[in-house]
Amino acid sequence: MKEIESQLRGTGSWSQREDYTAADGLDRAIGAAGPWSPVFGRTLLLHTEDADVGVRTTAVYLLERVAKEVGAPAILKVMERSPKLFDGVKPVGHPTNQPDLRWSMLMALGTAVGPKDAAALAVLRKAAHEERGFWLLDALGRADSAWLLANAKAVVPKDALIGALRSMPDTASRAKLIRALGPWSAAEKKAALASGGWALMDDAAKLKPLLE
Repeated sequence: MKEIESQLRGTGSWSQREDYTAADGLDRAIGAAGPWSPVFGRTLLLHTEDADVGVRTTAVYLLERVAKEVGAPAILKVMERSPKLFDGVKPVGHPTNQPDLRWSMLMALGTAVGPKDAAALAVLRKAAHEERGFWLLDALGRADSAWLLANAKAVVPKDALIGALRSMPDTASRAKLIRALGPWSAAEKKAALASGGWALMDDAAKLKPLLE
């Protein structure tokens, strides 16, 4: 745990000359952690509430890597206990794909969530209606596909179709999602069919005719 904490603060021994930030060395360590992954998870979760925003940013940024070991209830507990540490707080020291630390925490929550995590799913459902909600489609399709189908019109942008389809559990639910997003204009169909993501789906041949 001490080495993890040192790396979080930029003084650890896992960094290499070509690294962009200390997070890169910690990321490699997580990849090689094996049975020690839960220790990384607990330590990172602890430091998501660190007073140093730079340390907090790195911890939040990497939490998604070990989110399944940490579990959705534990992540949600931190989010609800310390919202001011995340809401509207810009990342410091390491770039992320998210506008603030709250959204990075939501992504970790989405990675960890399962069908039985009712409280976490309620948070993710609400966030799915936000402007960046499409980032959570994978989590909701995997853990709550019935809700995603019922709310497809409101939360699934048509240009995010492939990602949403890949998150669904089977061909039947994917077909239902395509139909739920209809009607499709000729231009929307053309754009959807042009996606390279179809090559990643074994049942593409059964689904593409629904858009032709």
